[in-house]
Amino acid sequence: FTTPPPTVQTMIPQNQVTARNALMFVSFDQEINPEAVLASIAVTSAGKRIPVRLATEEEIAADGTISYYAKQAQPKRWLAFRALNSDRLPDNALPADSAISVNIQKGTPSAEGPITTAKDQSYTFRTFGAMKFVRGWCNYDPKVTCSPADAWYMQFSNPIDAASFSKEMVKIEPPIEGLNIYPSGNYVYFQGLKKGRTTYKVTIAGGLKDNFGQTLSEPSSATFKIGNAPTQLYSQGGTMVVLDPNSKPAYSFFS
Repeated sequence: FTTPPPTVQTMIPQNQVTARNALMFVSFDQEINPEAVLASIAVTSAGKRIPVRLATEEEIAADGTISYYAKQAQPKRWLAFRALNSDRLPDNALPADSAISVNIQKGTPSAEGPITTAKDQSYTFRTFGAMKFVRGWCNYDPKVTCSPADAWYMQFSNPIDAASFSKEMVKIEPPIEGLNIYPSGNYVYFQGLKKGRTTYKVTIAGGLKDNFGQTLSEPSSATFKIGNAPTQLYSQGGTMVVLDPNSKPAYSFFS
């Protein structure tokens, strides 16, 4: 019988927008030698290979995300690394506003046995560019008119700085009372009941800030067209309701 070669379990950052000095993290299902595995990793952008080195303990401890995953992984089964530029300074080692590919190549060794991996294992992420508005929508199918209960979404190119966000940055025409408006990741969410058969325009001020200290260059707007509320007939209670025999024999339905 044959025991398996090392298989990647966790890859960070994956499908995210990051700073140009981001640490990269990969964990495996068995023990590895970090230096040997690093030699099998190719970090590229636009077809050009980017040199990398192992991250120091201080760098790992300073990165909340990477330090969290390092503590969750089993000892000797992970490595954290970062890119270098020509001056060996890490702050801007990754190219700006670019797709980054991390490929753990075929032939990656294990520290538990002689069999190396038989295929590439890879993931991608992107470094940040200017803070831009991407799109707004209220239904994952753009051909379907949204209902009054559907959530609205406004997507931006970079993660939003939630600490600096306030509802005063948002203007809705015509106004709606009681909406829950909050940022999460690259999105601003709008949850709550809207008026049917109404078209709304939502504008977010140019002061919206991302996690990299940038702001929108100008206000961004999205239009949401709301159709009819779905037909509903409902009542209180379960599948069977026993009326009080001493009260009026009536039961209410609502539409």
